[in-house]
Amino acid sequence: MNLIGSQKIDEDYVLILKDSNVSHINSNDKLISSIEKEFNGKVWFVEANSSLRKILENLFFPIRILKTNMIWLPDGNQVTQVTIESKDYEKFFSIIEKIKRIVNVVRNIELVVEISGK
Repeated sequence: MNLIGSQKIDEDYVLILKDSNVSHINSNDKLISSIEKEFNGKVWFVEANSSLRKILENLFFPIRILKTNMIWLPDGNQVTQVTIESKDYEKFFSIIEKIKRIVNVVRNIELVVEISGK
């Protein structure tokens, strides 16, 4: 795990890793618990050179992303829309709000989360 940067966003920490497999880290509850204990807060992991889709999948884990769309607004701005299942939205609402903030700070991207079937 090669750390190339970090940011504190509100009460959470975002660790930016170089060429790391974040999905393996995210699936290891014991490792995450240990790291969060050291930081005394929630820790998020992103890969520095990953595609936006991969970063979103890592941040949203264990929530499954059904689709991702880029929307161009008439004023020239771009919004990224992520669609998830309604059960995930209800269960993880506060986490989703944190993810939106993280993506905005780390990648300067406005994220909109839509619910499937609505």
